[in-house]
Amino acid sequence: MTQNVGDFLVSKGLLEESALKEALTLQSQTGQLLEECLVRLGAVDEMTLARARAKLEGMPFVDLDKGRVSSEILDRVPAEIAREQGIVPLKIQGDQIIVAIDDPFKRIVADQLQFILGLEVRCALATASAHKRAVERYYGSAAEESVATTMGVSDEDDDAPIIRLVTRMFQDAMANRASDIHIEPGKGLLRIRFRVDGMLRDVAEHPEHLTAPVISRLKIMARMDIAEKRKPQDGRITVMIDGREIDVRASILPSSYGESIVMRLLDRSASLISLKELGFSDDNFRWF
Repeated sequence: MTQNVGDFLVSKGLLEESALKEALTLQSQTGQLLEECLVRLGAVDEMTLARARAKLEGMPFVDLDKGRVSSEILDRVPAEIAREQGIVPLKIQGDQIIVAIDDPFKRIVADQLQFILGLEVRCALATASAHKRAVERYYGSAAEESVATTMGVSDEDDDAPIIRLVTRMFQDAMANRASDIHIEPGKGLLRIRFRVDGMLRDVAEHPEHLTAPVISRLKIMARMDIAEKRKPQDGRITVMIDGREIDVRASILPSSYGESIVMRLLDRSASLISLKELGFSDDNFRWF
């Protein structure tokens, strides 16, 4: 793509040059995507942004809030695959199936879907919010909701259950001063471990069926190839936790029961800590 979305919007008169410069400044400060900064600043709405991205990528745009997909089409794509790959099937034309995605990067799932479905796969781009609503409407999982609830996540949050689950995992890791997060699929479960003071500690075990959506969510955040499951991959994630910017270096490896992820957490806002914060007991601190 020779032109970025910001320049494209400016060239079409949909964005002021000054607003683009402000978004680029915010991007350099936060490490967020330019599109996220533009929406955050209110410089452009999500629909206009998604249409521009679709145009630049040579993709059709679809408004998932209009119309409804027939059950016959939905039945052609297993719910597990739809949730794992983040797709919404729209219609079948001959030997082709058209699916909606919320990020052009997800077009890499087309080859895998063609093998699974036996149909040629074409992708259309939707806004992230409309895509999220559609996935929940057509493929929502009560089991995932219950897990999010047991994690202490409020139902008032707007995010999908898996997104909330992953966010809560990062929050808990920072609250426990963890340096690493280990996500390890096992026989019948998904185990989460934190490395605190050099020691690995078990912190949660989730049902096996949550392995694929959790791994896929982290792959998307780290801009990894979500269709590749046989090779190691590395990526980077930037998350905001309680107003602190956390840099996450993620590495993924295939294992006997699926893919495992190790994430190193780096708090950009952290500075040198005091002796008192090193973890001494009161007696040892006084002695030292």
